[in-house]
Amino acid sequence: MRGIKLLPEAKLILLLTQVIIKNKEEEEIQALITTRNINWERFKRFIIYHDLAPFISPALKKYNSLLPSYLVKFLNISYEYYLFKCFAIWEEFIKIVNIFNKDKISIVPIKGIAILKDLYERPYLRVIRDLDILVKKQDLLKIEEILERLGYTKDLCGFKEKYWKQRQYHIAFRRNDSKLLSLPIEIHWGLDYPSKNRQAPSLDLWNRLSEIKIENSKIKLTSPEDVLFILALHQRRFGKILSLKYICDVALLLKKYSSKFDWDYVLEQAHNRRICTVLYFILFQTKILLKVNLSKEVLTQLNISAWKKKIIYWFIKKDTFPCSSNFPIKKLYLIAHFLLYDAFLEAISYFVTLPQEQFAKFYNLKPYTINTKLLYKIRLITMPLLYLFFYLKEKFFRNKNSNKEVILYDI
Repeated sequence: MRGIKLLPEAKLILLLTQVIIKNKEEEEIQALITTRNINWERFKRFIIYHDLAPFISPALKKYNSLLPSYLVKFLNISYEYYLFKCFAIWEEFIKIVNIFNKDKISIVPIKGIAILKDLYERPYLRVIRDLDILVKKQDLLKIEEILERLGYTKDLCGFKEKYWKQRQYHIAFRRNDSKLLSLPIEIHWGLDYPSKNRQAPSLDLWNRLSEIKIENSKIKLTSPEDVLFILALHQRRFGKILSLKYICDVALLLKKYSSKFDWDYVLEQAHNRRICTVLYFILFQTKILLKVNLSKEVLTQLNISAWKKKIIYWFIKKDTFPCSSNFPIKKLYLIAHFLLYDAFLEAISYFVTLPQEQFAKFYNLKPYTINTKLLYKIRLITMPLLYLFFYLKEKFFRNKNSNKEVILYDI
């Protein structure tokens, strides 16, 4: 898109993703590798942040002779690690789904494992760190009992169980297993933080499930439209808001289901649940970075204000591929938080009612100490000051480590 400039490393990454998404070889790749001065350390840093190593590794394999040996080794190890992990996670999921089906408990895989099975074709892999399962909240006690019988224990991360069940939308379980590499399972009963002022975006999801049979196991899947909502809401909640992993998911989703994708449902739900901005953000990312053919009418009907569109464009342009040696996760999270809610007051309300545990987690504090409780009570004063401290610290670090000879490249 006109106006965006990219480092050569960023351009190479986007070309490689397009090879996979479009099943079409990009002639520019070899020329870019051989004629441009690629900073391979920066390239590696980008693919780590964007969780793309096992995804682009097969597409880059034919150019291995042109790459540094350490990078080839890193890509091979990453691919083999996630190949093993994906098989192990899938095997564990099949075991769990069979047990729950026997007990007549409905569970739905969401995010990583469901997306990998549905959208990714071999040899391409997706980074998966845990097993996410959506359940009905009334089944939670039964599910806990079954997981504990299977050797799983609750992983509360140092917080009280009450916090997870009342102020969150999921709870994690973990079983130490050399094969599963201590894989966490996240049991979700919602898709976003509970709020009195916002309808839960998952209300219609259970009525739109499909069922397939894989390896003699009956598996329920969310509709493609609800997968889009799940990805958008997940992206908003975490500091890796700009990660290309999620927009690769969206690009593959729209490619597979383009002929029957129900945009009327998506637009209706986005307006009803007040999640238009976060949906616009992930669709706009996919359109301008991966050049996915997306109807302008869809983006227009989300009714995003002109000033917010400009900020979103600036945010994507400036921070998707930063020149500095570190990605400012906390800063990106805060920008996204205030930017991606439809109503600014909703973002403010979140901070006013923020649980002490989330406050402590954000600032790496022990959650229940006297000092943390005091800082939390005066958080409307301390949060801007703490953010300013982290911002100045990050800026100093960036200036100290940035590469002054930056080469920009038009898309």
